[in-house]
Amino acid sequence: MRRLELLRSRAFRLALLYAGLFGLSMSLLLAVITWAAGRYFESHVDEFVTSEVAMLQADYEVDGLKGLLGLLHERMSSDTGQRWTYLLVNEAGVKQLGNATEWPTAVPGPDGFLTLPARNEDEPSRVRARTVELPGAGRLLVGLDDYELFELREALARAMFLGLGLMLLL
Repeated sequence: MRRLELLRSRAFRLALLYAGLFGLSMSLLLAVITWAAGRYFESHVDEFVTSEVAMLQADYEVDGLKGLLGLLHERMSSDTGQRWTYLLVNEAGVKQLGNATEWPTAVPGPDGFLTLPARNEDEPSRVRARTVELPGAGRLLVGLDDYELFELREALARAMFLGLGLMLLL
């Protein structure tokens, strides 16, 4: 009987309302943090791709096609080359060098980036890529796999659900 009175009391209902509002506000806060962190790291991926394109373009202007081919081969054979996607096609669209199989059919977004599926189909990530025209050589595609960004979002989502679960438990 005493327990039923406690559940009907105004203080209990206010405490329950407060706990619900607190849980909702913490959920919203964690969702905003997850979104902001994702945008922050995505912008860094975009910056890496943009600087890589600029560097390769500058190398082409200085060393020509032979120098660019050498640099691309060096990049693809390095440890970090596994995360990068490169494709150089001549003016006829024939592959000259690269670890991508074919020129993508995707259309760049308003920011100039293509979003492509990862080269490794087992990974749930994607590739953020840019293309550039190289006068006299064709087109160059440069992309970076955002697997770490995917992992970060997964970790933040797990932390959010764990925190909410603990809050409900307590």
